[in-house]
Amino acid sequence: MSLRSLTTALGTLLVLAVASPAAALSGIAIRALCEGDGGVKGDNAPVAKAARAEGDAAFARRADAKQVDLAIAAYERSLAANAAQPEVRVKLSRAYYLIGDGRYRFAEEDEAQLEAFEKGMRHAAAALATVNPAFRSRICSGAPLGDAMAVLDRASVPALYWFATHLGKYGLAKDLLEVLANKDMIFQSMARLRELAPDYFYYAPDRYLGAYYTKVPFPAGDLPRSLAHFQASMRGARDYFATYVLTAELYALKAKAKTPESAKFCRADSATGAAAGAENACRRLFRVMLEHVVKAENKLPDIAAEQEVERQKAKRLLEELDTYFPSAN
Repeated sequence: MSLRSLTTALGTLLVLAVASPAAALSGIAIRALCEGDGGVKGDNAPVAKAARAEGDAAFARRADAKQVDLAIAAYERSLAANAAQPEVRVKLSRAYYLIGDGRYRFAEEDEAQLEAFEKGMRHAAAALATVNPAFRSRICSGAPLGDAMAVLDRASVPALYWFATHLGKYGLAKDLLEVLANKDMIFQSMARLRELAPDYFYYAPDRYLGAYYTKVPFPAGDLPRSLAHFQASMRGARDYFATYVLTAELYALKAKAKTPESAKFCRADSATGAAAGAENACRRLFRVMLEHVVKAENKLPDIAAEQEVERQKAKRLLEELDTYFPSAN
């Protein structure tokens, strides 16, 4: 499947999901959250510590594909020796996300991508159960989702974010029913994260909400609200590439269909310039956001691997510029 076809398919799934009534969590989400206790299954502290150190060293060099694989293997060994290490599980979740959203996405290895997202989801869920057992208890006893969210605290933020992120990616890669079942969980997780730690992972909650409001309310979305969230995320972390990619891929492509007044919504950032000349405002936004990612120096060396994934996404989207915007006027 081409990148354009994949993007269209994912967008369709999101539109249908936000237009549908709430449903219970999917089976895979329930199993991730409620099966296993995330507790100590081994007591070999020296082995756990040594393997964790090995994993940390490889994780720091994860821009090298071989190193991310070594990090995953080492962290898994560490957890086999002592499963009660939520920080290790969060790093494992991040590693699985990197290969799922990057390596397997670009190679179009669908089954491997699903497996990576599922593993990342399970590790994040186990971390969440360890740091906040009350959340797990409420979810797994069938309490209202809002009641479960209410017990989350700042210590829960990393595990909750990576769980929700993997859950969303898994659904989009799986099928519509998976998206529908988990959409409320993901939205409420991001809303709660915005309350607890709006700056987490380069202002991720606003970035998610910017994407969300390109779809909700169905079918037109709420573009001014979407824009406000994308701008908030961009102001908070101007050097984080994914916000620019999502602004182009989701916001600019949605806004291009709004005529004529809504063209103004394509001015997402002062960097795009107030005067678009002869170029369509939304095409300009799409192009400028992506060109920025392709050309900009990475100023966030700690996430060089993730930044490179976004740069590759931007390059591929730019190749489709004339497909998405057939007219340059």
